[in-house]
Amino acid sequence: MKHLLLAPILSLGLLTPIFSRAETIPGISDTSAEFIGPEKITFTCPSKTRLIEDGKIEKMRDKLYSECWIVFHKDYMNVMDKQIIKRSNVLRLYFHEEHPYDIWYFIYKTASGEEKLLPFKVKDRLGAESLRHWRKTRSVLQNWMAQ
Repeated sequence: MKHLLLAPILSLGLLTPIFSRAETIPGISDTSAEFIGPEKITFTCPSKTRLIEDGKIEKMRDKLYSECWIVFHKDYMNVMDKQIIKRSNVLRLYFHEEHPYDIWYFIYKTASGEEKLLPFKVKDRLGAESLRHWRKTRSVLQNWMAQ
């Protein structure tokens, strides 16, 4: 029985030097995750939908809003000056690619404790400007979530 307890203790002792070193590796783990805000991200506004007689849903070209955006601050996000979501209430962020859109989803808790979903689509266009927007969006979201 003593031998069974001795093996895990010895293995932990061997791994201790690896765990105790927290030095960065140049070019690999030395990238800053500091969020310097505020940062504004624009996204594709949702369109109006309507139910057709045969039961299908049709998307109309009319946008619900003229412009859609989120401003990320250190401790909260401001969604189009209509909603403030505290960083401490954001549970997760995940990403889904659905051509021609990149869709980001925030799962957050409301003041009443309900879990809600905030999806936003970024149009995936070809060209240097689109690539810069995508990289900025990804960088802002990752750094904001990492704080």
